[in-house]
Amino acid sequence: MANSKAHLVGAGGGAAVGFAVGGPPGAAIGALIGYLGGRRYATVHGMTPERKKIFEEALKSMADPVKLRALADQYEKEGLNEEADLLRKRAQLRELPPSQKAERKDSFRKYMSVGTQANPATHDKVAIIEKAANVFHAQGATGNAAKLREHAAALRKMLGAKVAS
Repeated sequence: MANSKAHLVGAGGGAAVGFAVGGPPGAAIGALIGYLGGRRYATVHGMTPERKKIFEEALKSMADPVKLRALADQYEKEGLNEEADLLRKRAQLRELPPSQKAERKDSFRKYMSVGTQANPATHDKVAIIEKAANVFHAQGATGNAAKLREHAAALRKMLGAKVAS
């Protein structure tokens, strides 16, 4: 996302300046220069492999909400707004009272119990699990969301195999 936006902004700005200076040929040259400038900006300011590693590790193991918010501020300064938003949501999760954390854990366990003998899977239940995964992800619980998606995919596969046989 950051790469394409920087490229478009650079190319558009370069084309406008180029057109003002040299007409249509100047616009083409300006667009190329702007595109390359946008590419350089995106490489320096976008999601680098190092930032991605830090981001993923923070989501997985950083428990201090203050540190999560500080990291979110840094990511936002670099134009990584989606990542910053997710880090802030994770900080909010870390600050929930114990009773709400217990409720969330119980909810997660309920969804994960679908497919057991006591709670057989149906296509409707799988769809509900997938919606729950989206909610968990939107709230910053990316690990639980991923586990719910994997569980839903396994149940869909199992239900498909039952229909085929």
